[in-house]
Amino acid sequence: MTEWAGRDAFAAAMELDGVEANIKALGTLQAADMLGVDREDVIAGHRQPSHQDAAAAAERYRQYVRTIPSASHIPQPTPPPRQGRVAGNYGKGRNVFLAPGKATLKTGAKRRGRSW
Repeated sequence: MTEWAGRDAFAAAMELDGVEANIKALGTLQAADMLGVDREDVIAGHRQPSHQDAAAAAERYRQYVRTIPSASHIPQPTPPPRQGRVAGNYGKGRNVFLAPGKATLKTGAKRRGRSW
């Protein structure tokens, strides 16, 4: 591919300071995107080693994220079946207990005292 003139415009914007530099640099990058020029080719010459390491780490993390299935693809676990009342189940509702000496189940109603 031939040399793109926007690389020189981006380099000139990197030499400036302030809002003007920011506007010129971002405008050059947007033009590169619209013309199909790879953004990395424009930026790469201005990166320091610490910037290159951070960019490589960010790319690795992007690849890691692509390998983790998203929540929409993970099947939801089925809820456990609801258990009926059995002897020894003292959860919600009335208590169930076996009367001593009898083989039948009896339920005892909870009684509350008067509020006054």
